[in-house]
Amino acid sequence: MTFLIYQVAPLVEFCGKSNAMSCNHFKETSSYIQKIVEKIYPVIQYHFILIGSCNDHETKFSDDPFVSELWILIDELKSVFHTLIAYETTLVFPTILKYFNNKSEINHHLPDIHELIFMAKSKEKQLLRLSDEINARLRRFDITEFPQKENIQFIVSYFQNEFKKAKEKWNEMLDDRMNNCACFRIVPLSINTNLYNGPY
Repeated sequence: MTFLIYQVAPLVEFCGKSNAMSCNHFKETSSYIQKIVEKIYPVIQYHFILIGSCNDHETKFSDDPFVSELWILIDELKSVFHTLIAYETTLVFPTILKYFNNKSEINHHLPDIHELIFMAKSKEKQLLRLSDEINARLRRFDITEFPQKENIQFIVSYFQNEFKKAKEKWNEMLDDRMNNCACFRIVPLSINTNLYNGPY
């Protein structure tokens, strides 16, 4: 079975604080990025594959509008999730790592890090909202009437727990880096680590 795994290679080795020492912030940030793409995301991808491999034609294309709406939400959840992966691994993560560079002139040509983070967090909020809606609908189904329920319940729970916790820690880390690390030669601006509090 093949997984859609994205690898984020280390792009910069040195901190702006010193030309001779590797930045501890860079190492920790790079390591956490690898955790997200290699540990957190593959679990969700695997269960999406399980759901898709089920013989669910009759259920997915049910005449029951309630069931059909549920599948629309699941498909949207999967689509937004894959969009987030592509956005982060091709733009957000590489840009963040490039800020850990000892040549300040390079940073002037990088994308606006605040805008990138804002867009990523918007997708994260959308994933949590969708998983919450799906969970509410699943409570109204009998497991015998919905064969894919266990795998879908797992994904919903994973988004609401492991995914949410990993992203909260990631955003707290970014907030600290942007305000305290000399590598980020930009005006400090909080990215609001309490994004997940309150309504979606």
